Amino acid sequence: MMLVDEDRTSQGRSLRECVRGELVRQRGGWRGPLLVQRVNLKTNPHSLFLHNFNLTTQRLLFCSSSPSSSRRNSYQLAMSKFATLLQKGKRALQDLELLKVLQAEIKYELSNDLYKNEIGSLGDFVIDWNSPHSKDIIMRKKCESGEEIAISALLGEETFVEDNLYPKEANMKVCVKKNGLSSILKFDCKVLDEGQNKVDFHIQNAYFLKSPTDLGSSVYKGPLFSELDPELQQELKRYLISRGIQNSLAAYLLHQIHRKEQDQYVKWLQKLEGMVSLR
Repeated sequence: MMLVDEDRTSQGRSLRECVRGELVRQRGGWRGPLLVQRVNLKTNPHSLFLHNFNLTTQRLLFCSSSPSSSRRNSYQLAMSKFATLLQKGKRALQDLELLKVLQAEIKYELSNDLYKNEIGSLGDFVIDWNSPHSKDIIMRKKCESGEEIAISALLGEETFVEDNLYPKEANMKVCVKKNGLSSILKFDCKVLDEGQNKVDFHIQNAYFLKSPTDLGSSVYKGPLFSELDPELQQELKRYLISRGIQNSLAAYLLHQIHRKEQDQYVKWLQKLEGMVSLR
């Protein structure tokens, strides 16, 4: 009889220890990662996602195995957090890919700067306006006779010739004002890179304006430049050349506005990189 009681007692103790051991194991499975798993979130920005993902998954497994109402509520809450965590993780991975592409583009642009070396010459002109936030450049010159010349330039569109891409041309405007007069002679020009280290400008239109404000569409400004006599077209170009608007100035101008666009593009990429990398 004593042997039977001892056997029952032993079996009961074994059963209690087994159940207690299972409970301890489950609790260890619940709390273990919280206490043991340590990640460096500063050096690896995605460790936080992986850390929370593991914790949420373990909570889901534990809650789903319990039939109690409180456990079911915990399971539903964990499921909601789990879905939110997945969405955050997906966005984090997408941001990481975008960041990699931005950094690769910045590295390429900085290592392939075609406009870092100066070409051409300003001559007697001085830079009057060259803001890093604007696209245009303005130059001026005042002659000893009192005549004033102002030049503004802006990059135009890319040009294609037989499926070959050429550097962008520049839209250049030249205004000539005589001393003591309010009238202005205005030229619309194109500055082109014609290859073989040759940059030239071509007049598109020539206007005579009674005053700087006389720009209304109803005012007669002159005929189309292409309809003028070829000799007159050539002489008008020589008129500008004699005032310092030569090939060297055209080359300098085209180079500067290309360089300006390049700098603005790199800064734009760097601003995007800074915004995407914020956590």
